[in-house]
Amino acid sequence: RGLGRLLGPRLRPGRVEAMAGMRPLIICVLVVFVWLLIGTIVYKVADNCSTDTSCSATGQLVETEVCGWTFGESYYYSVQTGLSIGFGLLPETEPGSRLYTVFHILAGSSFIGGALALFVTLAITRHRARHDRTEKLLTQYCQKVHVDGYKGFTLEELRGLVRTHPRFYRDMLELVEDDPNVVERRLAEFKAMKPGEKNKAADDLITEAHGKVDSLKGGRLTIDDLENLNKQERKLSFKVKSYVIENWSFVLVWSLWFFWMLIGTIYGLVAEKWTFIQSVYFAVSTCSTAGLQGVTRESFAVLFAGTYSLVGVPLHAAALGTFANLIVDRYNSKVFDEKLAAKVETAEITFVEHINENHAGKDFIDQTEFIEVQLLKLGKVDRDLLKQLRDQFKDLDKEGSGMVKKDIVIETD
Repeated sequence: RGLGRLLGPRLRPGRVEAMAGMRPLIICVLVVFVWLLIGTIVYKVADNCSTDTSCSATGQLVETEVCGWTFGESYYYSVQTGLSIGFGLLPETEPGSRLYTVFHILAGSSFIGGALALFVTLAITRHRARHDRTEKLLTQYCQKVHVDGYKGFTLEELRGLVRTHPRFYRDMLELVEDDPNVVERRLAEFKAMKPGEKNKAADDLITEAHGKVDSLKGGRLTIDDLENLNKQERKLSFKVKSYVIENWSFVLVWSLWFFWMLIGTIYGLVAEKWTFIQSVYFAVSTCSTAGLQGVTRESFAVLFAGTYSLVGVPLHAAALGTFANLIVDRYNSKVFDEKLAAKVETAEITFVEHINENHAGKDFIDQTEFIEVQLLKLGKVDRDLLKQLRDQFKDLDKEGSGMVKKDIVIETD
């Protein structure tokens, strides 16, 4: 959150990129839709037969062969077969239908898996892009006022930042106000002020926050301080809100998962008249593709089961994926710290000296070489990539001075 909201409605540099990133997902969803539609049509015309058992007027059981599935049954079978759930409610009797099912299952696993992987990738990319856009905005402001934000803003420069980006004014308000309604009211009043009044309001707020924000007490704030400002000294409600926004993909996916389990449970209780445990059993086993509890062969039941499975299976996988990712991230963070503290191997030093001919055989390494060695040790880059980067720099350094002009490598905003 925090300075990610510095962008007003007019300034959304990531919006175009986000829309472009959504295009593959939309295409993938359309392909899945076509796959389901084709499966539904094939199963509708395949004329599979099943035996329907009923009770006659005399009390005897009568078996009747019923051929052909309804549209709802065909849709249901297309989903539950393609997602490898296998409720077992409808049997296939036609060889052609069975042959198509083989390809339907293979295609379904690929498309659903691809769509889910793309969704998770986009979620992670968007989450990281927020931080990147925040830092980019701050550096743009620094360039505009000719300030080195990484060394720190003075209080005067900070006032200009607050005045220029009112949404940062909100972040500081939340440090000094307990009531969210008061925060919204003061923010609205600030936006309605004239420039001179905004200067005074910004000064008053900075003074008010001065005693509560440790980084303000030093008289200067760096870009890192500003990015982390919204994490300091917050009340519980603001901290919870901040945590939710920072971990929005995890919270969103698991909230949707619990909601979807609730929908399945309510269906079992109301439509099928199952017990609570049996209803939960249906919801979880369906979304996990175990398929241990089938529904009745009624139009609404098969339509609901098909749609419930279509949404629930990838949602369940996404929830498990985000949870596993949380565990893996913590483990990787621990391994990263251990690797960072470990000494460098001789082979890595030798390779870095090889691509930096000027320092070969010397008893010291400079800062650039140290960073290269650490990146190698941490597995963030490989030797080929380092060599390619060195070669690229040499191509840009036409004069062999060891430096290149900024405008050659820095994109102009």
